[in-house]
Amino acid sequence: MPRPEKEEKVRRLAEKIASTTATLLTDYQGLDVETITELRRMFREANVEFHVEKNTLAKLAADAAGVPELKELIEGPTAYAFSADPVTPAKIVAEFGKAHPELRCKGAVLEMTVVTAEQMANLATLPPIGQLRAMAVTQLKSPLYAFAYTLAAMLRMLVYALEEIRKQHPEQPTEETVQSEET
Repeated sequence: MPRPEKEEKVRRLAEKIASTTATLLTDYQGLDVETITELRRMFREANVEFHVEKNTLAKLAADAAGVPELKELIEGPTAYAFSADPVTPAKIVAEFGKAHPELRCKGAVLEMTVVTAEQMANLATLPPIGQLRAMAVTQLKSPLYAFAYTLAAMLRMLVYALEEIRKQHPEQPTEETVQSEET
């Protein structure tokens, strides 16, 4: 019979998997305590929760969260990184993995969909979320700027055309000549 504290741990882990945008699974075998502490610090600074769970409890939590496909990734020493931003933990693991090849990504759950380590590696190459938003805004406002520029150019061309017509027909009274004739 399962103990209540284990049931509570499974419930919390399942809730965390279901409620966060990204749950990244990593294999940390071969890293010493000092290196793992450095990795934890990097995650903490990036507002990413990082900890190790027992595989049996994690598999039960995967079922409870509604992602049974995740159980295939839970083998051997596994640490979990939970984040609201899927790019941040992928970037940290990719960067940290360059200096410490023992750390590797096993896969992840993104928006309740299991993705492979290769897909996470591709995600790690994306720019930060702020830069992606700026790029999207730029793409959205680019057509508006082009439209405004086109309208301004058409108005400029109309003004130039009217000025040329005025120069060709100087006998037409201007506002100044009409006012001077009245006085």
